[in-house]
Amino acid sequence: MSSIYVAGICGEVLTREVEELVTGDIPCIVSSDNYRSILLHYPGFSQKKWLSITPVGDCLNHIRVELNRGPVLVITSGDPLLYGMGRLLLKEFPASSIRFLPAVSSLQVCFSRFGIPWDDAKIVSLHGRDAGQLDQYRHEQKLFVFTDKKNSPDSIARYLLESLGHERAKTYRIHVGEKLATADERLYSGSLEETAEHEFSQPNCMILINSGAEPASVSRFGLTEDELFHSRGLITKNEVRAAVLHSLALPEKGVLWDIGAGSGSISIECARLAPGNAVYAIEKNETQRENIDKNKKRYRCSNVVVIAGEAPQACALLPAPDRVFIGGSGGKLEEIVRTVDALLTGKARIVITAVTEKTAVEAPKLLAELGYRVTNSIIQTTRYDYPEQKRTTFNPITIIVARRKNG
Repeated sequence: MSSIYVAGICGEVLTREVEELVTGDIPCIVSSDNYRSILLHYPGFSQKKWLSITPVGDCLNHIRVELNRGPVLVITSGDPLLYGMGRLLLKEFPASSIRFLPAVSSLQVCFSRFGIPWDDAKIVSLHGRDAGQLDQYRHEQKLFVFTDKKNSPDSIARYLLESLGHERAKTYRIHVGEKLATADERLYSGSLEETAEHEFSQPNCMILINSGAEPASVSRFGLTEDELFHSRGLITKNEVRAAVLHSLALPEKGVLWDIGAGSGSISIECARLAPGNAVYAIEKNETQRENIDKNKKRYRCSNVVVIAGEAPQACALLPAPDRVFIGGSGGKLEEIVRTVDALLTGKARIVITAVTEKTAVEAPKLLAELGYRVTNSIIQTTRYDYPEQKRTTFNPITIIVARRKNG
């Protein structure tokens, strides 16, 4: 197989090595229309050699054919291995046949223009994706976003304003680089509200600085009962909460339903421990929902969505869950479990806390009949402070963990 050269461009200038390939006798050059207009300025470049990089599926098929005639040059932006074409080519062709010729990336240029270090930044690409992908990064202090025509900086700012609320949005500062490293380069800085009303030229990229994000030193797990708003002591006790979170084995990204969420202690801990998860706290009691909202605000858990109502009806329009915690069922345990069972796939699991003997007996039986591997653990908590010996003993709780036999 002939070689594939994958070269990056920064702005409108080719490196000498890439220029020699463009103007040489290489039979096929792949790029976007935008980069073709740049290549036309180089003597020796032939339009007959050129192949559009889009649609990508057709392009890959053409590359396979062209490799029978000789080497192929693919020209893309910046570093092809940074959210670029390089990853896709490595999936489709042997790595030994590919040579990468990176340029300075738009990420590097953007941070440099604004004088912001980027070694501690999180990076996300919204190319062909939904802006909802940003939800899992809201706890980050510094985020770089590869934008596209749909997910432009103003569109992203409007999404964040709607989902965060104007009060939390005040902690964000936006920096946008437009047409970087070209004669038409333009730099912009502003608030989310200002950015939402601004128009931006393509291509562009953006940096989000969140001064209100929790510092890295803040613990992501281990809130105590007195650190959470709750009513009349109706809160999952610390020791039980720790065991529940262990049992849930939260994925890095996913969807959690917290059914009968109460004060939301499980929801809040999950949202902080695994911020890439969307957490839906389903609760019918208005006072408890107010507690969840207060806890959300206190701990900046924008990935928690409070759902008013009673399961399973209140879950009808929610995304299918990867994890389900049932802390309260309102006497509808079987109906809830069967509803959840119809939606769960793969390695998803259900965790139930049983306070009553009836639930502790009936829940495992029902789950086993539905084909789950069920493990029960009984937690009995006794607390006392040293050196005082006065002890407080809480009622035993059965934690029921259900996993699919094939998951």
